[in-house]
Amino acid sequence: MTAIESQVTAADLRRHLVGSALLRSLDDDVLDRLAAAARLAQYQQGETIVAVGSHQGLMKVIQR
Repeated sequence: MTAIESQVTAADLRRHLVGSALLRSLDDDVLDRLAAAARLAQYQQGETIVAVGSHQGLMKVIQR
């Protein structure tokens, strides 16, 4: 875990989720549960984020 990742709160993650057109219409309690289960990951340009067959059952919200 990076220093930035360790400082991110569930409220910060919720703000990111609400920034997604797909998720912003969800009820507050659903957004709160998603944010509590979410984690921030940072990737370098060109780095593989998702590979075929990996992380089945996961959902990723990707922001630039």
